[in-house]
Amino acid sequence: MELPGYVRRYLERRGISRLFPPQREAVEAGLLEGENVLVASPTASGKTLIAEMRIVRDLVEGDAERIVYVVPYRALAREKSEDVREAVAFASEEGGPEGARVTVATGDVREPLRGLPVGVTVTTAEKLDASLRHDPTLASKVDTIVLDEVHLVGDPSRGPTYESLVAAVKASGDPGVLALSATVGNPGELAEWLDARAVVSDWRPVELKGRVHVARSGSPSDRASVALELARENLRRGEGTLVFVYSRRRVEEEALELARSLREGFGSRELAREVLEVSRDETARRLAEAVAKGVGFHHAGLHPEHRALVEDAFREGEIGVVFATPTLAAGVNLPARHVIIQDFGVRIGGEFKPDRNEFQQMAGRAGRPGFDDVGFVHVVASPGSEDVAWDFLHSPPAPVRSALTSGPALRRMLLGFVATGVAGSVGDLEGIFEETLARSSGGLGSDALEGSLNVLEGWGMLERYGSTVSATRLGKVVAWTYVTPDTGHFLRLFLERTGGDPEAVVTGVAFSPDFTAPRIEGNPRSGGQTTLDGFMSGGGVSGSVDLPVEEALEVAFEGFGVEFDAFEVEKREAWASLLLEWIEGRDLDDLVRSYGTFPGDVLAATRDAAWLAWAASRIGSVVGVDVDPWLPERLEHGVPEHLVPLTRVRGVGRKLAERLYREGYERPEDLASASPSELARVEGIGEKRAREIIESAKELVG
Repeated sequence: MELPGYVRRYLERRGISRLFPPQREAVEAGLLEGENVLVASPTASGKTLIAEMRIVRDLVEGDAERIVYVVPYRALAREKSEDVREAVAFASEEGGPEGARVTVATGDVREPLRGLPVGVTVTTAEKLDASLRHDPTLASKVDTIVLDEVHLVGDPSRGPTYESLVAAVKASGDPGVLALSATVGNPGELAEWLDARAVVSDWRPVELKGRVHVARSGSPSDRASVALELARENLRRGEGTLVFVYSRRRVEEEALELARSLREGFGSRELAREVLEVSRDETARRLAEAVAKGVGFHHAGLHPEHRALVEDAFREGEIGVVFATPTLAAGVNLPARHVIIQDFGVRIGGEFKPDRNEFQQMAGRAGRPGFDDVGFVHVVASPGSEDVAWDFLHSPPAPVRSALTSGPALRRMLLGFVATGVAGSVGDLEGIFEETLARSSGGLGSDALEGSLNVLEGWGMLERYGSTVSATRLGKVVAWTYVTPDTGHFLRLFLERTGGDPEAVVTGVAFSPDFTAPRIEGNPRSGGQTTLDGFMSGGGVSGSVDLPVEEALEVAFEGFGVEFDAFEVEKREAWASLLLEWIEGRDLDDLVRSYGTFPGDVLAATRDAAWLAWAASRIGSVVGVDVDPWLPERLEHGVPEHLVPLTRVRGVGRKLAERLYREGYERPEDLASASPSELARVEGIGEKRAREIIESAKELVG
């Protein structure tokens, strides 16, 4: 195959002598000629190298100086940045733009991108979309956009952001587009939407073999028995295994059951020690016990550092089996020789699980390129469902459909375009919506557009004069803070009713549409009474705090016609109480134990709450309600007001801030003027860390 000389040299540097079939087909489709290309091929078939070749080509040829690589999850951003770093460096050597570099931009939407540097910016769709609310001209500066896992456009929660982002970038210019996915059942339709050429391949570097195992019954215990025996046998042979289970609790329990059945010598006591250094809550102790025997577990409720430890240990072979929820397959590149799909055909919320695309994601983790010649997918089926399991093993992915059909997502997109000045008329909005998958596939009509505009006008966020449309001050603030208009409207009504004291704002945050309130599990030590029941009967530490829950319920009903059921009310009130304890500095492990939740859920909730409280403060400024300005940072760091200034210093977390304050370091200025030897005397700070903290404090105070 004829390749540009610089591409051949890049491949030689990477030690690649021949391209995989999907890579060759992408080149034939015009990848190296600047054509838009959509590649639909299995996991591990070489899609990242396709992106690298496009990056090298665009930078060397001068067609693109600013490339945005959109990944679905923060955890993948660092990994992808390392993947493309060599491509950017090589392009610079070959005459590409001076100063080109790889930038990782993830994290808080309160900190938007300040321009796009030359080179590649690896970011999430949410981060880039939020940044466009602050600087809509960023869209016109994108020369090429790489959309990783583009099938997520069909995800109900994240898909509308992907779709809005693509529409914004396409409406602002004519960027190059490279879209990648392993699970697209209708690649032609997506390619038409993206004005791209479709490359479709079922080639994989590792052969995949499917096996169906029929459990004695469809009960969770019978399914688990089959999966445990398979995992135990694989572990004895030294072959890595991922076991996918939908329940977090069963993920942990089955991992422990397997670990306790194994003899000594399989695992790592050093890894167990590292787990307990992060935290010592019940989940951490369970994980430490499991990894000591060579077994791990992984779910979104784990502390982020625990998830990273499990992932790294599995890659390095320190643990041989990982029990995980399906989120692992979607968000982490973690292949294994064996994949066991234990919960095939279960009903969750009335839906059959896994769906075809979830199944493909999990099955795609089987087989490690460069290590295995074959990967095994084991499906545990109930009696009578064997044929369905075999059908899933041999069927293509399901079609991807636009998720930009729900009211909140559509209203958020509309308000964003109007508030930033990208659209000033209904005609402008119609033009932008022509760039959406929903419109191109016939799923979004003008009546939906008109209905959403009417709602936004009724909420006081938009004004219309004939065909002209503009955002009010409230509408601009709501768009700028990146909350949905539904949450903006809720917070406005709630603040006007309750005022802006911390108890009120935190309650409003916990009941707002954009706050995800994870389930609070029962406490096995409470004699059958759930932790939530105990809290609601006055057992919680904050049970004496009078939260304005009735006001939240009234706003939800009067403003939206929504009535929460009793369990949802109790759950959200419990989260409000937990968040109020968090900002008073209560220990994370204590909160996890008291509320029967998971550390990962607490940290995710505090991150979301900090963002929503920040939005509430901005909305409050529009409607004349003062919100405690310290509250967003207190929620972010989990500290009382007097410790907030210290947590602004890079490297100072909530526990260290408390120790520093006790030693007399009350402000960043105190740290900036300290000597390394003095600061190193504070518990937990060595001289190296002391110097880093002092330097950070000096940068902060100027």
